[in-house]
Amino acid sequence: MPRVYGSAVPQQAPGAVTIWEIIAGSQIPIRLKRIELSSDNASGTVVVRPRLSRISATGTGTASTPSPVDANDTAAAATIKYLDTVEPTFGVQVWLDRWNLQVPYIWIAGPGEEFRAAGLAGFAITLLDTPAPANVVVAVSFEED
Repeated sequence: MPRVYGSAVPQQAPGAVTIWEIIAGSQIPIRLKRIELSSDNASGTVVVRPRLSRISATGTGTASTPSPVDANDTAAAATIKYLDTVEPTFGVQVWLDRWNLQVPYIWIAGPGEEFRAAGLAGFAITLLDTPAPANVVVAVSFEED
């Protein structure tokens, strides 16, 4: 049965394009189930473009430890970073949308529609527009087999 984990990173003022990334463990695939973005922007309507891309190598950022939803589950094999200062190695773009910073953004995968990665590959969430002067919070749920 798959194990479910959550990753919530604190408010950040994005300096690089990548605001969150995940790399699957060498033997344990991941499936993204939910992505939530929120902001403290109060300066009027600001629309940015969040993008999810495949990555083949991690960047340099702040490490974040995913939390198991079930307290009896083992630690996640996936590696998570946020607020990258050196970008990961990007592959193809798999998702692109628009987000009004004054409203939380929530993406939930339908059954069988999860983004999947395995074998030291993963995903990065990037903002293609600068949301200044906003801070951004990222929360993601994912499964490991």
